[in-house]
Amino acid sequence: MRLAALFEFPVRRPGVVVVAAIIVSALAIWAITRLKPDASLEAMLSGDARATRALGRLLNEFVAADELIVMASVPDSSAPTPWTARLEEFARRMEKNIDASPEALQLIESVQWRVDDQAKQFVEIELIPAGLYYLTDAELDAARQRLTAPAMRREIARNEAMMSVPGPAASAMASALARDPLRLHEFLLPRLSAQKVYETLPGTDAMISPDGRAILVRLVGNRSPSDLEFARSITAMAHELAEQANTDQLRLEYTGAYAVASASERSIRRDMIVSVTTSVMGIVILFALVFRRPVRMFLLAFTPVVFGVLIGLAVAALAWEGLTPLTAAIGAVLAGMAIDYSIHYLAHYQALRSDGDRATAASARATRTRAARTSAVLASPLLAAFATSAVGFAAIGSSSVGALRDFSALGTLGLLGAFVACLTVLPAMLSLGGRRPAPRERSSTRLNPAPLLEWIARHGRLCIGAAASILAAAAVVVAAAGWRGELLELETDLSVMHPQPNAPLAAQDHLTERFGVSLGSLVIHLSGETPRDVLTLAHEVSDRLDTLAARETGIAASLGPQTLLPDPRLIESRRAMFSQAEVDRIVADFRAAMADSIFGDEVIAPYAAFLRTLLHPGDAPGLTTLLKYPRLAGTMLTRDAVEGRAEPNEAIMSIVLNRDVADRIARDRVIAFIRRQLTDLPDAALTGISVVGADTERTIHRELPRLILIAGVITIAYLGIHFRSLGHSLLALLPTIYSLVILLATIHLAGVKVNLVNLVAAPLLIGIDVDYGIFLLSLARQARREKWDGLTLARRAGVSCGAILICAATTILGFGSLMTMSVPAVRSLGLAVAVGVVACVVASVFLLLPLLVKLCSNPCPASPDTLDCLAPPESSGD
Repeated sequence: MRLAALFEFPVRRPGVVVVAAIIVSALAIWAITRLKPDASLEAMLSGDARATRALGRLLNEFVAADELIVMASVPDSSAPTPWTARLEEFARRMEKNIDASPEALQLIESVQWRVDDQAKQFVEIELIPAGLYYLTDAELDAARQRLTAPAMRREIARNEAMMSVPGPAASAMASALARDPLRLHEFLLPRLSAQKVYETLPGTDAMISPDGRAILVRLVGNRSPSDLEFARSITAMAHELAEQANTDQLRLEYTGAYAVASASERSIRRDMIVSVTTSVMGIVILFALVFRRPVRMFLLAFTPVVFGVLIGLAVAALAWEGLTPLTAAIGAVLAGMAIDYSIHYLAHYQALRSDGDRATAASARATRTRAARTSAVLASPLLAAFATSAVGFAAIGSSSVGALRDFSALGTLGLLGAFVACLTVLPAMLSLGGRRPAPRERSSTRLNPAPLLEWIARHGRLCIGAAASILAAAAVVVAAAGWRGELLELETDLSVMHPQPNAPLAAQDHLTERFGVSLGSLVIHLSGETPRDVLTLAHEVSDRLDTLAARETGIAASLGPQTLLPDPRLIESRRAMFSQAEVDRIVADFRAAMADSIFGDEVIAPYAAFLRTLLHPGDAPGLTTLLKYPRLAGTMLTRDAVEGRAEPNEAIMSIVLNRDVADRIARDRVIAFIRRQLTDLPDAALTGISVVGADTERTIHRELPRLILIAGVITIAYLGIHFRSLGHSLLALLPTIYSLVILLATIHLAGVKVNLVNLVAAPLLIGIDVDYGIFLLSLARQARREKWDGLTLARRAGVSCGAILICAATTILGFGSLMTMSVPAVRSLGLAVAVGVVACVVASVFLLLPLLVKLCSNPCPASPDTLDCLAPPESSGD
């Protein structure tokens, strides 16, 4: 089939094309219903493959991530009186409300607001009887010394002296000393204190902040936070029950994985609706101002856009189901970009109709590659415009970040769908809508740039000089910033990747301030073939991080299986530490020392039995032992292991820091140190939001030049094939280069930092901006063939320049609508592209067009492939 026949098929069979488009759109809408928001931050980040995989395991498989935290705090204006009892009463009322609600019990697995009973049971039943396995060599030497006869007598005498001191605390002290007259628990205190996650108020087992003005209630859900419907339900339930329990007008804040996921999911849905609505409404207003028949023109121009977006989202829905904040913006982006094809087509179509052509003839001529009429050479520039825009998205698709690849795929598919619809569905609609000849009439738009273009043609030197001066000033700013190393500063605040304002993240910051802990900022994921391997690995990692160098780097401690369970490598040596004869001697010495004390046989006999168990213990507790205490196990093991569906072959360790990891330099130093310590431990992977965030910053720095280079090289190559002239390719790129220099200067002066989202602005702008140069160069080449002078070119450029101005406005509206989104990183993308497009339009009209006018006025046929003149006339034909 000849190319002309292909273009004319929608005109000859418009009904078939329209019906097919309706069927395809209906199927696409059905497929789109599969899409769901992906509110997880890891979907927006990139990092070391191990760190990224480990973060996914942590957030989706571990019970520790399945929590919602309610922090009830005393208002700052309240009197500084003791609030401990009231805070505890609030927690009791909330727990009672949950227990009384069948709906809540279906969502919430456990409620924790004080030291867990299972933790106490573990210490009493498992840890203390096996205490010998937990002692370090130094602690063991000290314990052995205390178990000598003279040392035991000294301890007993000391206890008697302390118990004889009068006072209200004497009774409690006597009870405690009677349970452990040799005070051997002192050697286990490091293990007991190591289990403490939060800094809490002394003297209470409730999770009350050290200042006594806040309490935590932790709700553990029975599903993963990635189940967004469940996250919404449990968060709403927590709000309702907490408000009912809040009779003291406490300040309630909610954080944790469920609250963050719920808030992000709402924001993504809102952003998608608001940004698309804003973009469409802006384009509607633009059409009302520019076109004489705005409703008809808008419906015609926007139909291919809707078709393209539907096709793109439908294909995406079949490939993946998550919709990140970045991909949620694709509708607004495509609304501004894809409508350009329709605008250019309709501008040329209306010009033909104004000359008296029928709708069918005008539709066919508007897309023909060669035509007698000067306004009908459009299909080739449209193809070039689509191809270069697709190049921008394709360059983004080469990124290692999954969210950027998804954004690239959606953008490319959407543009392809809109481009195909512009050449098929739009001609069919026009053919069905206008069968009669159109009278010669004035332009369909109120926008008439011809007077401005004629003025530019007459004052070309002035326009070129002004535009070049602006470019030179911007280049100086960019060069100076680059010389000082201040160009393209990286964004270090990870909150820009989250919707803002974000109450759960703010609550997390408040929790850190009050309780002195950061929730899982650095985590080590451990795995092994057996539970013993995992526990051994945990102790190995802990030993490497429990050094002076680690503390100087910023590591205060590590919490994980090693804080609850002994090192399997020491079990046999510890079990053989005391012979049976030595145990008998120690017990006998103890009985002799106690014989003359104030303690009776009710203390001596149980403690003597305890000494035998302590010094000659049985099997050491391990990860399988921990499964008998599911709430405790849930702090470090997977849900499948806790629920008995799998062996505990995975665990997590939390790294406690003594400085703020929001400081990028300190954070990177800690991360680098830990990774060096784990280099030869392939089954231990450092992960966490801070870790993957740091990796993302490095990804930005590494990939930005590569993305720009890929987009630039492919675009130049395509232009070389399209124009078959290096000089003309560079001319077409001139507005793009101008745009990028102005953008760099603007973002530097405005203090905008580069993040994972706005880094795509440069590749996108290369694809968007070059379209304007392509249309103007195509018109100038036509002028060369038809021997127009410069002034004639300026007059005839009215249609193309008018379409360019409208297209630029729609692109600015599309990306500008991103400014309504709640994610700061996405807002910065909208700002960057809008600035770049404005700069490109200025360069196209006030720099490239005057240059083309001068080149047309002074042709140089002898050197057709240089920048001094345009290409020679081309032969006609389809």
